[in-house]
Amino acid sequence: MIMEKEKRLYSLDFLKIFACLCVIMNHVIEFIKDYANHSFSGALFYSVNFSIYKCAVPIFIMTTGVLLLRKKISYREMVKKIIRIFIPLLILSFIIYIKENQATFSFYTFLKLFFKDPIKVPYWYLYMLMVLYLMVPFIQKMIQEFKDNDYKYFIFIILLLPGLLNIISVYSPISFSQSFFMAWIPIYLGYFVGGYYLYQISLKKKVFYFSILIFLISTILLGLSMFLPFIYKGKLAFVLDNTSNLFVMFSSLSIFYIARYLIEPKTMNQMLARIISFFSSTTFGIYLIHFLVYYMVYFRTPFIYDKSPELGVITTTLLTFIICSGITALGKKIPLIKNFL
Repeated sequence: MIMEKEKRLYSLDFLKIFACLCVIMNHVIEFIKDYANHSFSGALFYSVNFSIYKCAVPIFIMTTGVLLLRKKISYREMVKKIIRIFIPLLILSFIIYIKENQATFSFYTFLKLFFKDPIKVPYWYLYMLMVLYLMVPFIQKMIQEFKDNDYKYFIFIILLLPGLLNIISVYSPISFSQSFFMAWIPIYLGYFVGGYYLYQISLKKKVFYFSILIFLISTILLGLSMFLPFIYKGKLAFVLDNTSNLFVMFSSLSIFYIARYLIEPKTMNQMLARIISFFSSTTFGIYLIHFLVYYMVYFRTPFIYDKSPELGVITTTLLTFIICSGITALGKKIPLIKNFL
């Protein structure tokens, strides 16, 4: 069963750190997209990373599901959580808008743009997360009476079935009418409840080995979906660049269980536990500001990319993660800011 509330869930900390690194990598690797389309090693590097980092957002949502659904949360608490996201999102979006539109600045135009679309693409996740938070009290009531089979059915219907249809529509002449999906619960709710379910079930060695197999197969197939078109057509393919396909779903669910199996039963070294806890506690702040930092890191390290684009991506990702974590930790010491980080 799920671990006790007062016991820190280090596997979730690890997963949040892993997902955060994957998000940064997902954006940083765009710097070498042209190189990857003209180099075998670059295309291979891009495809391998793509097959792994696409599970970042699902993992974030699944860890959030565990943390929120394991305890009763009132509507008032959820509103506070939404405000905690909305205020820094609004402020940072406003700063970015001013920086990019100094000559034509208009607060009214900013508000129109802010509510229409994220000022920066990575912020779409925070828009979605706020609405997901609104749903938490309802989801808690819905799953109160769930049995094991109910969870499995929910995950199959909300996640795996549409994920399978996505693969079929991409790789076959069959397409599916959007009318089928009009009453479908969004897949992110499937990830949200799926993460909570995976933290309730007992840990079994057979399931662990099966999860490793599923993870390897799904990530290999996901990587091949990008790499094989490069081999045959000379260009990387992004037909599965989403979290709605079966391969991403399987890799996300399996790595979630693998992390829990490997970390949860272990006694964590005190120093390692502190390090993991520290970086995990800064992941929200890292997500908020990472795209501002990785550009600065990239433009200050061209010599690394000149020598090895692959090494450049790895270096930029790690430096961005560390710098953003440090900035967030400092921000947490400022009374006015700490409640929003």
